Amino acid sequence: MTVLTKSAPIESLGLGPGVHLLKVVVAGDTVAFEVAASADWTTPVPRQGTGFVKTWSGSARRMDIPGDDWLAHLNAKHLR
Repeated sequence: MTVLTKSAPIESLGLGPGVHLLKVVVAGDTVAFEVAASADWTTPVPRQGTGFVKTWSGSARRMDIPGDDWLAHLNAKHLR
């Protein structure tokens, strides 16, 4: 296990780019850790827009049904 002080900068962990699972023990002013697992970081592929907002924006109409609390909640939250 690697032991550091609580005030040590994150760079002192010595971890490279990626996803890391750490086991950490905190005691007093020290932190001890070991790397349980690591994986390379993959940048997510940007997704194309579907055009949903452009197509349907502003098309919702207010409906009022007395006694329907869920519909009242939706109207208050999503419609102006």
